[in-house]
Amino acid sequence: MKDHKKQENTHQEHEKQSTETQPETKEEKQPSQQELQELKIQELTALLQRLQADFDNFRKHTDKTSKESVFRGNIAVITKLLPIIDTFELALRNAQNKGEFEKGMGLLYFQLMDILKGFGLRPIDTIHIPFDPYKHEALLREENNQFPENTVLSILQKGYALNETIIRYAKVKVSKKKEEQTNNGVSQDKTSD
Repeated sequence: MKDHKKQENTHQEHEKQSTETQPETKEEKQPSQQELQELKIQELTALLQRLQADFDNFRKHTDKTSKESVFRGNIAVITKLLPIIDTFELALRNAQNKGEFEKGMGLLYFQLMDILKGFGLRPIDTIHIPFDPYKHEALLREENNQFPENTVLSILQKGYALNETIIRYAKVKVSKKKEEQTNNGVSQDKTSD
């Protein structure tokens, strides 16, 4: 009988332990809301780190490719400019002969302009046209009745465009109307009448 009671007590303890451990097993099988959030945060953090590494690699690749493109472009430009160096050297060798030197300088200018035109450079036509602030920079104004007011009279420094983009404004002198003298000696602008 004692053995039977011992078995019953052991059996009851065993059942008690198994019922106590069962809820723990359920909790282990189903993580809490906080644990799910922590897992999600870890997943997202890992994803973010991978994306940051991918972006950093992309940026490095793009920088390298860009530098290589600039280098290849420089080679192309310098290769086209080498004949100008040859012409300079020829002109400098003939510096004592004024005619040959001037001829060399003229040839040099036309070679350089031809190469630059091949890249899309063109001078801005400015003489005797209306002043355009998108192409011109007016440095001087001169009284002149031969041309309408704000007409470009002369070019002080050429302007240039690369394709359709102005890369240097033309520095110009523009016209303004001559002022007329009134009877009392005070000058008066014709346009103010």
